[in-house]
Amino acid sequence: MKTILLMFFLTLSLSANGSNNLSFEEDKKLHLGVSFLISGVSETILEKTTISNKEKFIYSTAFSLSIGIIKEIKDSQEINNYFSLADLTYDFIGSLSGAATSYYIHRYFDKNTNVNLSNKQINISYSF
Repeated sequence: MKTILLMFFLTLSLSANGSNNLSFEEDKKLHLGVSFLISGVSETILEKTTISNKEKFIYSTAFSLSIGIIKEIKDSQEINNYFSLADLTYDFIGSLSGAATSYYIHRYFDKNTNVNLSNKQINISYSF
């Protein structure tokens, strides 16, 4: 939970406001921030599985990047819009940095957090 909250607040600091007239810089910050959040949260969810750390990193990065690719394909189908490799580059950087940040937090800072998923409930506890 700490990781998800940290990722959320980092994304807020990186992301632009939600206006429709985004400048170039705001758009890139949004791509970076959302990709960072998606990969960080997905790495956090995969943390409780038995797959290897390398696979967790790869899967969370790939998941986030695939959402960015789908968004760019959708954009390319709109009038006066196009598939942007620059946007995809920011998605890639955000995906890598989000997964890496989440991985680092879990390995070095998040030793006392316990998340249990059972019977449609999520129980989160932290030992001080």
